[in-house]
Formats: sequence, C-alpha cells, structure tokens
Amino acid sequence: MLLCLFTINAAHSEEQWVLEKSQGPIEVLSRHISQDGSLQPQKEIWAKTVVKASPSSLLRLLNDLSQGPHWIDNCIDLRLLKGGDSNINIVQSTFSAPWPMQNRDMVTQSITHIEGDSIIINIQDVGQQFPKQKNTVRMTNIQGQWTVTKIAPDLIEINYQGSGNASGNIPLWLANKVLVDSTYQTFLQLSDIISHDKYQLALITH
Repeated sequence: MLLCLFTINAAHSEEQWVLEKSQGPIEVLSRHISQDGSLQPQKEIWAKTVVKASPSSLLRLLNDLSQGPHWIDNCIDLRLLKGGDSNINIVQSTFSAPWPMQNRDMVTQSITHIEGDSIIINIQDVGQQFPKQKNTVRMTNIQGQWTVTKIAPDLIEINYQGSGNASGNIPLWLANKVLVDSTYQTFLQLSDIISHDKYQLALITH
C-alpha cells in the first residue's frame, strides 16, 4: 500500500535535498522540481527514521489496512481492491482535504520484494483502471517506494520517497505545505504504532 499523503507531480532532479522537519531519528526532506518551465517550484518528499522492529513488522503494519487511518495523516479509509495473499496488492486510499476543497483518493498497486533482511515496496498509480468516487478528486501520477533495512538485531531503518499529483483546484503552496506536514505526522505516528505487540510479534519470536 501507499503512504497516504498529498504529493506533487515529480520528476528526477539533481537538486540537493533540504531538511524540512526532524525529531529524534525522524527526518523529512524535500527538493524542488520544476516542470515545463514553471515559475512555481514543486516538491518531492523523502522521509526516514529508525525504529525498534523487524522488517516484517513494518510489512505487517502496512498490510493492516484497518489501522491505516490511525497513523497515516489525513487518511479516512483504506480498501483492498485486489490481492491480499501475494506480493502484489491494489489499494484505494481516501483522505481528507483542507476546507473548502474536496476529499482526495488514489488507487495504487504495490509490489513487494524481500531480499534477506531488506524489503522494497514499489508503488505505482493504477487509478485510471477504476471508477472514481462521487464527490472525491482522484489523484494521479502516483509513484513511490518504501525501503526497509535491518541495521541491528532489533533495529530497522525505514525510508519512503514518493511523488504524485493532488489534482483539482489546490494551490501549489498549500499542496507543498500539506505534503511536508502530513509526511512528518505520519512518520511520528508510524514510530508509535509499530511498537504495538501485534506488529512486534516477528521481532519477539526471533
């Protein structure tokens, strides 16, 4: 599944990453990317942290869709559309937008690769294949990647880098702000919820 954030349509950029917010091991960075000669630079996001868990702990959390709204900032609902018993899942994510804008949703496919003590989850947009929700703006051009690496017997490093287009009538400055703030809040909440016993089970039993 995909981290549910308002994100901005991004492309590869050579610009340096800039630290936006941090607390303890949590860091949220961004870099500006301009497209088609736009005078208003857009942002791409990169978030990372270190937590006490195993790689499979994060995988358990990401696959526990019912808990998504409890830790993913602005998230209202996560719904599995296809998959659930394989490494390929399609999920519809719905989340609130600042008033007076309409709520957003996106439909994404995630493909999970497990290599030893590392997990890579690649995210891509498949929203064009599914009907839109009423009174909801469909986000587009979503792409992202989770990487999880074991760095000690009981510690993992989590990285998320993602981009997309919030679509609809949302000012670029506001979308950029929501992107940074939501990513930061999500990683704060992730660091807390992953400590719950049902996600730590894999750590406890090894």
